[in-house]
Amino acid sequence: METKINNFGISLENPVERQVFDSLRNLSVNSATTSNIENYPIAIGTHPGNVRNRNEDRVAVAHISSRNGISYTLAIVCDGVGGSSHGDIAASLAVTFFIAELFGLNEKKDLKDVVDSILRRIDEKVRMLLKGEGTTTVSAVLATCEEFLGVNIGDSRVYSWDNKNNTAHQISVDDTLENEFKKNNIKDIAALKIHNINNTLSQAIGERDRTSELLEVNFLLPSDFDKGIVLATDGAWKDTGGIFLSLLKQAPTSLDAVRRVLATATWCGGRDNITMLAIEDARILQKISDELKNDHDNFNWITVWVKNSKLKISCPETIKPANKPKSRAKPSTPKGRVKNPGIVKNKSKNIKDNEMVNFEIIIDQGEDKDS
Repeated sequence: METKINNFGISLENPVERQVFDSLRNLSVNSATTSNIENYPIAIGTHPGNVRNRNEDRVAVAHISSRNGISYTLAIVCDGVGGSSHGDIAASLAVTFFIAELFGLNEKKDLKDVVDSILRRIDEKVRMLLKGEGTTTVSAVLATCEEFLGVNIGDSRVYSWDNKNNTAHQISVDDTLENEFKKNNIKDIAALKIHNINNTLSQAIGERDRTSELLEVNFLLPSDFDKGIVLATDGAWKDTGGIFLSLLKQAPTSLDAVRRVLATATWCGGRDNITMLAIEDARILQKISDELKNDHDNFNWITVWVKNSKLKISCPETIKPANKPKSRAKPSTPKGRVKNPGIVKNKSKNIKDNEMVNFEIIIDQGEDKDS
């Protein structure tokens, strides 16, 4: 079984990658929504804007029980670069590969080494599959039960946010030509502004004519954050300017912050896709890792929250623990469009038993539809 991506005729042979990608792309991203992540003070929102005919942003929160025995929680926002032909596919692939790579880790490594190696593999995979015709930014926070780390590539921003003390400030640095000039002590940037290319991206995931070794990964340490975290694509902050930070500072909850930013950005023109993920306390990501790590004994589980849906994907261990009963196969349910809230379950076919992937999609997680 293979997943063909658009007209490229390429396939995702890894069953976990295939299931995550297929599940994500079957969820419409062209409608405006804001929602909470279950009972956690985390909110996500996305809006196609008023101009673009498709939404190339992707946003997700995922919990991954990795094969190395570590429980990871990932919060990620990707903005498919509009100047590339298939930015939306690149963004979907980046989210998919990040989740699948975390699941497939066999060794326990330092979190910084994990993120660095995964992003370089994502960069290489996206470039190989899309042949440079699809690129994307990545802003993410990865947490275990004990620590967390932020990262950004491109101009999707990472903000430190404290909704209790009404503070917010940008902690990431945009990968733009202007900032690249500043980094290399080139003071005369007048030519960039004259030609209106000062905000042009200096790097993105999946670029052609570059190797993954040359990718510059920008890390954000726990000490860079005050309390909470906001990840936002440029559509959220470009048209709103300084109002963006004011909205964050005055928002009492993560859901309020997301709703207000999406509404204001569209009111200010909505020239780009608008996506935002707000986390009231970074330690919540560590709490998710701790609470969900022992949910199931016989399976490594991947849980993905995206839009108003929760995807649960179970992947049996290659070598199952001794003296444990075999899990009973879940009955399959005919595929079809789900019109009412409920659960859809399916077992992937045409793959080996030790690669068996079960998944279920739980619809309706308190979605708030915006016009």
